[in-house]
Amino acid sequence: MVEENKKIMKLCYDIAFKSIFINCTSILYKMISDITGISINELNKDATIFNSELELKHVKSKRMLSDLVILCNNKIVNIEINKSYRSWTYNRNFSYLCNIYSSMLRKTSSYYEFDNYKLYQINFNIGKNTPCTYSKDMIVDTKTCKIATSILKIYNINIDKCYKFWYNEKKKENISKVIKWGALFNASTINEIEKITKGGLLMFNSREELIKEIKKKNGMFTLENLWDYEAEDKRIENTLKEYGYRKGMKAGRKAGMKEGMKEGMKEGILQNQKQIILNMLDNDYSYDEISKITGINKDKIAKLI
Repeated sequence: MVEENKKIMKLCYDIAFKSIFINCTSILYKMISDITGISINELNKDATIFNSELELKHVKSKRMLSDLVILCNNKIVNIEINKSYRSWTYNRNFSYLCNIYSSMLRKTSSYYEFDNYKLYQINFNIGKNTPCTYSKDMIVDTKTCKIATSILKIYNINIDKCYKFWYNEKKKENISKVIKWGALFNASTINEIEKITKGGLLMFNSREELIKEIKKKNGMFTLENLWDYEAEDKRIENTLKEYGYRKGMKAGRKAGMKEGMKEGMKEGILQNQKQIILNMLDNDYSYDEISKITGINKDKIAKLI
């Protein structure tokens, strides 16, 4: 059993977010309703949840997996947990949503039917790069300042800033529900989960259901150093060196000569660089970050993959 003050796996981890909220659908729908304004009754009645494995459009494309997609009648809600918010994150998430939307349109659809759909992108962002605690974005005509289309709404919620705001605010009952949801994703103990969800965010039964599921999942997963950026960067760097060194030494010994050892090390490093780089891309590292960590220039990275 997880103790009330013991560190738990935060909801901002993909594995926690998906496994917990898929089993607590009523709480997931309550969160979506509080953020987007979609009727909770409509969600409870008609919503369907699934992970979205998006089709690869290019031979060099890496795996594209949307965190969680909820379909409800003519509404599409795509939820993303972003480990860090980079310049391309907004565009990537938007492309996920557009891909899902286009796949739902019938070949015989009329252009007039496009307005029947409503698209909601909810981004839970981690880190200080996100410009504000919470924002709701729409496509606007810059000249007239009027909404160009009502189909799309994008919600950006900075988990770290929401938690900091909740933690420092004395009158917690005055904090908006959206900020509380953001803070909840950064809670690190059961006690914090209870405090944040009180005061109108969740009813007693829902709160107990969520805490029970969190305790259950925390008994299944290893939590230590799950989200330590510096440790992760160092681990990848050391793994790259270790893989290359071991492969090279093995190939060199087999050749039985000094030159063979050099060639073996070179070949071992080359073979494993590609896999390490692909793993880093799957974890949303940019070319610049990969180059900085591994010491491999961006042109060579592009050639390796």
